[in-house]
Amino acid sequence: MADIDTDERYTLGPVLARCSSLAGVAAWDLDVAACADAHVACRYYTKTDNGLLLPWAGRVWCNPPWSNIGPWVEKAWGEWHSGHIEALGMLLPATRTDIAWWQDLVEPQRDTPGSPLHVCFLPGRIQYGKPGDLLAAHQGTPAFGSVFLWWA
Repeated sequence: MADIDTDERYTLGPVLARCSSLAGVAAWDLDVAACADAHVACRYYTKTDNGLLLPWAGRVWCNPPWSNIGPWVEKAWGEWHSGHIEALGMLLPATRTDIAWWQDLVEPQRDTPGSPLHVCFLPGRIQYGKPGDLLAAHQGTPAFGSVFLWWA
C-alpha cells in the first residue's frame, strides 16, 4: 500500500465539504488531478490524461501531486484568465510558502483587493485517503498543515 508521502492521496468528504463551502461551490464540474477510484466530479482527468495539458472549464477542483505543485498553480492562473472558469479550488500543503512558485504565483495576489485569489490556511492536520484504502477508517495524515486556494 502507498504511503501518504507519495503523490497518490485523495480529498476526503469532510475536507471537500469545507473547501466547497469556502469557495461557494455546491458541486464541482471537473477534477483535474484525479483517478478512477477517487474523484470529486463526474468529469475528471487522470495522471494518464495529464490535466496540465487539457483545458479546464466550469467549477474546477484540483488536489495536485505535491511533488510538482508549481505547474498546477501556473496552469490555474492561465485557465482562470481564459474566462472558462467559474470557480477553481486547489488543496495544497501549507509548508511551502517560502518557495518560488508560492512567492511568484500566490503571494503577490494573496490578500490583495480585487484579486480573484483567496487563501485559507486550514486548521490542524487534515486527513487524506490512501490508494487502495479509500474507505478505511484510518486515513493518512501528513505532518504539516494544508492550505486551500480558490479563485472566484
